[in-house]
Amino acid sequence: MNEPEYKNIAVIRLSALGDIIHTLRAFTLLRGAYPHAKISWFAEPAGAKLLENFPGIDRIIVTAFKQKGLANKIKEAKRIRSLYGKTKTFDLVLDFQGLLKSAFLAWLLDGAVTVGFHKKNLREPAARFFYRRTVDFFDDHALHVVLKNIHLANFNGRLAALTPPQLPPPPHPNGLKEMDWDRVKVQLADLSPWEKAMQEFLARHGLEMNNFLALNVGGGWQSKLLFPGQYIEIVNGAREKYGCRVVILWGNENEQKVAQEVSGSTGAVMADFFNFSQLLLFIRCARVLVSGDSLPLHLADLVKTPSVGIFTATSPFRNGSLLPDSVSIYEKLPCGFCYKKKCGTIECIKNLDINKIIQTIGTLYEKFR
Repeated sequence: MNEPEYKNIAVIRLSALGDIIHTLRAFTLLRGAYPHAKISWFAEPAGAKLLENFPGIDRIIVTAFKQKGLANKIKEAKRIRSLYGKTKTFDLVLDFQGLLKSAFLAWLLDGAVTVGFHKKNLREPAARFFYRRTVDFFDDHALHVVLKNIHLANFNGRLAALTPPQLPPPPHPNGLKEMDWDRVKVQLADLSPWEKAMQEFLARHGLEMNNFLALNVGGGWQSKLLFPGQYIEIVNGAREKYGCRVVILWGNENEQKVAQEVSGSTGAVMADFFNFSQLLLFIRCARVLVSGDSLPLHLADLVKTPSVGIFTATSPFRNGSLLPDSVSIYEKLPCGFCYKKKCGTIECIKNLDINKIIQTIGTLYEKFR
């Protein structure tokens, strides 16, 4: 049976920001396979702002399910159903999130074909009851999440000619380093409007393009965040051994406090609070990025800035950088990789070899001088 030529496609990936980045390559393949389709992306407000930096999406639709109160959530469900479900707007709906809330949204959209992950690949297995169709099981413990998303997008085999071949699972570094990712290159919006402000920031702090190290102290989950003392040790070591100038990236209020503590102890520059476009440009300006498993690490791949990824609760084989020169640092423990947002022991953080991190920074910093 031949698949229809889908004309209106809905992509659902509401959050988190790093996961949205991991879905963009699947979107790139969809865009190539259905060049004449109108593709809409449903996202929460922060995700929608991030997506504005990636052309090719015909429409970014903001959802309001994060509003507090059941009445507000019901109101939003009725709005979505009225605008898109009752009008049968979409003939294909793809849920890349795999949660009950995203699957419920897929059901509200009432697409002719609604596709989700296999039940064993869903964080909330009950989500499968909202789909009309699910894909085969994917080994997302051994292979990268980007491939998992491509697997979903290729639910009907339409992308087979476009999909890069899978490599074996580890011991390949990060699983996928040797793949030709240019075949699924993510396009970036024009960042030139932000260049003047970025040049002023660099000049104000005596920094030069491609001559500083960016250190991200944010991570979202408690289990992804190092202790302030560890960040201080990394900054001091990179500066004393390799002469690195360091700029500290941070996100929320708690991360700002950590950034201030690290900056006060080391003299490292604290970054301005950049918007997403400026953040992309800033990371492109850095020689090397050091980060946990969070948005900056994944943005570095898109602008081809080599990174030192520090992995604790999450797996570098599933979530790590895809750039050949990037390096992931981790301690494989009996309890890892647990994917718990909070942990009572955080042995994976306590056991990190900070000297190894500093040495890896130095190797990359010297290589790209």
